[in-house]
Amino acid sequence: MSQAASKTTSNAIASPASYRQVLTRATTINLVVYTLLALHSVAFDQLIPIFLHYPRHSLDNNPEVRLPFRFASGFGLGSRQIGFLFTVYGICGILTQFFAFPLLARRFGILNCLKVAASVCPVVYVLAPFTVLVRDTWAEEVAIFLLMFIKSVAAMFAFPCSIILLTNSASSLQVLGTLNGIATSVSSLGRAAGPALGGWTFSMGVRAGYVILPWWTIAFLAILGAIPVWYLEERDRFADDAAAGEVVDDDAVSPRTDAR
Repeated sequence: MSQAASKTTSNAIASPASYRQVLTRATTINLVVYTLLALHSVAFDQLIPIFLHYPRHSLDNNPEVRLPFRFASGFGLGSRQIGFLFTVYGICGILTQFFAFPLLARRFGILNCLKVAASVCPVVYVLAPFTVLVRDTWAEEVAIFLLMFIKSVAAMFAFPCSIILLTNSASSLQVLGTLNGIATSVSSLGRAAGPALGGWTFSMGVRAGYVILPWWTIAFLAILGAIPVWYLEERDRFADDAAAGEVVDDDAVSPRTDAR
């Protein structure tokens, strides 16, 4: 039996990886970061159109308003204005993903980009409700769009960086499929819980007169999600394994061709 066939047979009969092999300390931290990122990021995207459409309330001579924290006013924008803002918002995100991300990630590193993005998100969430306090209509729309743009850039960096770090934290290629399946499942929970939490806290907040409640709630979750980022390590696991010949074998991965 040839060496390549022997390796193929041994791989076929290898026992499946245990969850202890899949859920190491590094992968668990990455999963927590990825799940909380999905939760607060999707919650923000769900809250923004609600906040923009919610009616504008008078902030002057209103006994229910106690600035700077107690107020329950939105922008009162129509569907066309909101649609235009989100169109520009999406275009900026696409341009960031294709042009800015590859350059900055290569220069500063995946982990450093994730740290910056994770630190920026809570600040954006805390400031978002206060944009309605800007007295000039044009200026307040510019202010909320700038925050939307900053959050879009942060998300466009955070998600791919988190996925790359999660992939590289796998102990071997054998556990990668299981790890990706777990990541998809837990992030789906975060994406489902985020809008539910955002809508519930928004309703509670406007009834109590505190429109800041949903924003500061997701800001708190973003802070929780940013803390474990500082415990992550950036490493090229599979490059190390390939160099050591532990996981990847060039003869087994790609057939050898001889040019004559």
